[in-house]
Amino acid sequence: MPFIHVDLETGLTEEETIVLTQKIVEVTHDAIGSAVGHINVVIRDWPGANIVEAGRSLARQRAT
Repeated sequence: MPFIHVDLETGLTEEETIVLTQKIVEVTHDAIGSAVGHINVVIRDWPGANIVEAGRSLARQRAT
């Protein structure tokens, strides 16, 4: 029973989130054969200020 966590920067629409989770389930099913009904996906979205890449928050990177 796979349990997949995805952390993203805030900004996806509800429809984009649905499409993303459907594709994650599909790829997981194809890759390891888990039953679709047993694949769990959790999407957590974070403001860019809470995500740091190369020592700088995404919010600051976009501001410059």
